[in-house]
Amino acid sequence: MFSMSPRRIAAVVLPRLLCELASGRGVAARATRGLGVVRVELDVDAGKLTDRAVLDAVDERARRVGLRAGMTIAEARAYLAALEVRAVTQAQVRRALEHVAEVAMAFGPTVSVGSPDVVWVDLTGAAHLAGGEEQVARELSERVGQLDHVARVVISDGPRIAAMLGRHAVEPATVIAPGQSSRKLHALPVTSLPLDEETSGWLIRVGVLTLGDLAKLPRAQLTSRLGERAPEVLSLVAGHDPEPLTAYEPALVVSEEATWEEPVELQASLVFVLQRLVSRIAARLEGRGEATRALELVLRGDKGIARLRGVEPDTRLRVELPAPLSHADDLLRALRARLESAELVAPALSMQLEAQLVTRAPRVQLDLSRDVHASPDALPVLLAELSAEIGPDRFGVLAIRSSYRPEARSALVPLAAHASQRRSLPNPPCGGAGASLTRLLPLPQSLGSGRVAPGHLVACPAASAFEVARVQFDVRLDGVEWWTRTPVDRDYVRAWMTSGSGGTGWIYTDRSTGESWLHGWFV
Repeated sequence: MFSMSPRRIAAVVLPRLLCELASGRGVAARATRGLGVVRVELDVDAGKLTDRAVLDAVDERARRVGLRAGMTIAEARAYLAALEVRAVTQAQVRRALEHVAEVAMAFGPTVSVGSPDVVWVDLTGAAHLAGGEEQVARELSERVGQLDHVARVVISDGPRIAAMLGRHAVEPATVIAPGQSSRKLHALPVTSLPLDEETSGWLIRVGVLTLGDLAKLPRAQLTSRLGERAPEVLSLVAGHDPEPLTAYEPALVVSEEATWEEPVELQASLVFVLQRLVSRIAARLEGRGEATRALELVLRGDKGIARLRGVEPDTRLRVELPAPLSHADDLLRALRARLESAELVAPALSMQLEAQLVTRAPRVQLDLSRDVHASPDALPVLLAELSAEIGPDRFGVLAIRSSYRPEARSALVPLAAHASQRRSLPNPPCGGAGASLTRLLPLPQSLGSGRVAPGHLVACPAASAFEVARVQFDVRLDGVEWWTRTPVDRDYVRAWMTSGSGGTGWIYTDRSTGESWLHGWFV
């Protein structure tokens, strides 16, 4: 008989999100004094904070002296006069939650973002693909940690139940067995329910402190007191949570940014910041199952110093990747070489990294006959590193072009363009009948004015001096590329040498200038 799997939802709760965003330095930040955070709608509202503004979060140092969320700034500073208050916008909170959602996309088919501090993942029927729910919870917590966030991951029977348990969890990863949510919920305070402040206060005043106490009360009395929210609240207390998830759609460009207060010029410090940004970018790309073909790094410099030097403050470094890459080590190798060789126009105050041209990550099929020591990613990473170090204009594939001009029949084409270019039409042979041309010089070597004749002693930088023993006309190029400003009018001859480098040279005389040039060699 067919039976459906029970619904399993993972809630990723970020209990310190506001403080992490306000400090701008992630989990490693240690404030020298207490920090209070106020959530505002727009950046302009940050400058309008008054002592009546209510704190939405406080850090651990402020909490130890008795401060808590819900206090006004004036009340909090009565306890801690040195309290530092910062504002965080709704857009910043939303952006941070979306970054976490992209990491979580690797674990379930549906991911949803919930304000103000939670991201949900639907694991129904999918947890076994990643080693089971315990393994998923631990790995999800670790990956969110790569974004510099403290996370509490709880897997339960519904999204709101998992979020409630996550906000009061102590361990970074917790799994509630199917059907056991109600028993775990009974230990939570009534303030964890989605109730207004007045109703929560009334319940506490009458001695109902936990959800277990609430479950013991007569249902009729609760219904009259809770009003229209009664069915929802009682359903949650009973462990039933059918709330649907709204799927999150990620942005096309993956971007991360870091800022600091003092200008930085040391390459080692910038590389350290780059490592953090690359780690975040890679975690998000891995969660999305995608890779990038282009990276752009923007170093925003000190405008005052840039103005004194007469230059633009920003330094932009772009790296085109020959193949899609997504792993942190691979991306760092491609970017590090470019950053270390760059010359900053002004000391940097912030760094922004964008992964552009995002595409589906390539997957290598498992092949037991393949050499396990040969990594399929090694060549693309090496190509990306070389391209970033010597420049994309000096790195590519030698491609055949259709042309009557001999030196235009091949060109160095970037790898990305080579993959999409059309196949070239067959070229006419170089030279007339007889032995085929063996080597065409990158640049023709001048032999002086006048045509080459037997008995002439000629010399050029590409070869030692030689004497021409015999000359035979080979082919004429007449008005090749006549539609351009530099049409080709040449008479080619084969010149047999008797000394010096020897061999048979392919020499042409430019009929418009009368100058002769060595263009190649025959067998």
